[in-house]
Amino acid sequence: MEQIASQEPMIQKAMTIEEAFMKSANDRYLYELREKGRNDYFNAIITAEKRGKEKGIAEGKAEGKAEGKAEGKAEGKAEGKAEIVRSLLANGVSPDLIAKSAGLSVEQVRRMKIEN
Repeated sequence: MEQIASQEPMIQKAMTIEEAFMKSANDRYLYELREKGRNDYFNAIITAEKRGKEKGIAEGKAEGKAEGKAEGKAEGKAEGKAEIVRSLLANGVSPDLIAKSAGLSVEQVRRMKIEN
């Protein structure tokens, strides 16, 4: 290292500064405190980002689950109603009576008859 430093003035200067720095316990202590503080700061940021990401993923899953559940419930209800309408139509019940009973329009009942 000394051989390289003798050929490069900038390396020589850096080594001189390092030697002076290493001799002063107080300077070294302050440097280590600054480095620790800097590392703690960056670790806090990384941890906060990670927690935020995990929280966002969890909230997204919960929201998606609730939406999926509501959507599935609505589809199930509609399919159940359609089955009943088809069954009533197959048994000869008039579309007008089915529409009144099911809360549908006569046109909706007729479409269900066509789909069957």
